[in-house]
Amino acid sequence: QKKQKQKNSAAFTRRSNAPIQAKKSKFNENQKIKQAISKNLNKSMESEMRSRATEGQIKLSKAQEAVAKHNKSVVPSTAKSS
Repeated sequence: QKKQKQKNSAAFTRRSNAPIQAKKSKFNENQKIKQAISKNLNKSMESEMRSRATEGQIKLSKAQEAVAKHNKSVVPSTAKSS
């Protein structure tokens, strides 16, 4: 009789003091949001600190340097003709 009752009972019984899953998932979601915010904040703070350290020195690629050089040479010539 005992064996039959054990077979008919549920395979998994929930503990009465087990944490409620919904609260856990909500907590995890809040933690993920906080981590994402702090990560983005840290990135922006780091970029600001680096820009202040270099004091506006912008490193351009070779293509960007060529464009800047071309623009410098074009602007004065058009200003003279006006």
